[in-house]
Amino acid sequence: MFKRLGLGLALVVIGLWLGMGRAFAQTGISFEALEIDLWPEYDRPEMLVIYRIWLANTVKLPAQIDLRIPAAAKIPYNVAYEDTDGMLYNLNYTTKVEGEWLRVTFTTPAPVLQVEYYDPGLKKEGAKRTYEYLWPGDYPVKDLNVVVQQPPTATAWNLSPSMGSAVKGNDGLVYYHYAVGELKAGTSFVLRLQYEKPDDRLSAPMQSVQPITPIEKAASDLGSTWYTQPWVMAMGVGLVLILGGMVWWLTLTRQRPGTATRRSRHASRATSFRPVEISTTQTMYCPSCGRRVQPGDRFCRICGARLRQE
Repeated sequence: MFKRLGLGLALVVIGLWLGMGRAFAQTGISFEALEIDLWPEYDRPEMLVIYRIWLANTVKLPAQIDLRIPAAAKIPYNVAYEDTDGMLYNLNYTTKVEGEWLRVTFTTPAPVLQVEYYDPGLKKEGAKRTYEYLWPGDYPVKDLNVVVQQPPTATAWNLSPSMGSAVKGNDGLVYYHYAVGELKAGTSFVLRLQYEKPDDRLSAPMQSVQPITPIEKAASDLGSTWYTQPWVMAMGVGLVLILGGMVWWLTLTRQRPGTATRRSRHASRATSFRPVEISTTQTMYCPSCGRRVQPGDRFCRICGARLRQE
């Protein structure tokens, strides 16, 4: 009997030790910055949630990250890290349902991450839309920013907490920015959204691209130009095939073992509010479009993204 009791106590102690070890390991992870993008009815009739994460300099790489997303999302759309070339590369991950949450676990070799998922929690009652977002406070965040995209046909727009005036992004859509600031681990953040929308049209297909030359004029000019001759067109097709083969071969040699090279299709559209330190002695670049930033600029002169100074 005493032996069984001793064995039971030993198992309890080991369990507590493992739990404390895991908790201690998690306390070593902190976010230098976190941007949460909320895009309602963007390319699906749901809420697209995008996390842009910058790990603190004190985090030892590679690092294991555990993030909780709503279990109703079922699976993340994208989990990726940003390499030194500025490209996003997919990361392998595992998931585990924990009540109303889905825990997403992955290991990153780099400090900049992007996680995306679609939340079906966007409720629709006729033209009325309501949504509640919750950041569960999985990690301490030094600088938390929330950016909400407004659908073009949305009216009666209401955010709580209030986000003030809107900013038009380089994609033509309107964005609201809220600087939450620092949050300790275990401290949650809640945002509530209400608006009315008379249709079910998505924001992504509504973004039009204007041709440089009118289509009618361009079509009429094709018949009188030398490059429409059959032999020229045949040479052009052959050149395209050769170049395509070279690009394909270079892509295979560039691929990293264990990672996919599918770039997130939402990455280039995100309006980043990542803090940028402007210095007269150091060349800086816009975090949204990558163009060079002039000393003293508060907004990018190319795409209009805000450049917050520390």
